[in-house]
Amino acid sequence: MMKMTGFMKGAAFMVMMFSCEGMAQDIVQLPLPEQAGGLSVAEALKLRQSGKNFSDRGIDAQTLSNILWAAWGINRSDGKRTVPTAMNEQNMNVYAVSDEGVWRYDALLSQLEPVSESNVVPYLATQEYAVNAPLFLLYTTTGEAADFNAAMQAGSMYQNVALYCASAGLNNVVRSYFDRASVAATLGIAENAILVSQVVGYPL
Repeated sequence: MMKMTGFMKGAAFMVMMFSCEGMAQDIVQLPLPEQAGGLSVAEALKLRQSGKNFSDRGIDAQTLSNILWAAWGINRSDGKRTVPTAMNEQNMNVYAVSDEGVWRYDALLSQLEPVSESNVVPYLATQEYAVNAPLFLLYTTTGEAADFNAAMQAGSMYQNVALYCASAGLNNVVRSYFDRASVAATLGIAENAILVSQVVGYPL
């Protein structure tokens, strides 16, 4: 079994991340997101900031679930999300990335679906301050990348995460400076479907 690093250290107790046959990744079942508690909206807004220092402390599974739910979770019985999308198309995805691989968030099942075992962190951590961060989020669209709505939707997603981070004592910073072409090729998606990334972790 491969060494657990980044956010996967927190999820390791839930599932063997790599099977014995072919080292293929498995689905990671996350705990249900916590939908109560934390700071008030006003308090989180007061503390919201971009923090560019990160320790290598791992993110536990519950916190990871909460982060992803803030970004792209389901918050109503009719399947609508924590962020708005034009005409309720829900044409977005969020990927969780660590040095152990890439997973796509499935909000309905509260789980991470494996996408790649490759380490794409070097393509994302193109500035020194991001190198130690345990978690990179990648926001993509499943619709037309040129659609202005997709960019607005991604903005809602990363702002939700920023507010959660303010409430939970995490640092985060939104980044567009990374190697999109290499990330897209690894994930098997169109380069122009990748909108922006966000780095998350505990401060030094």
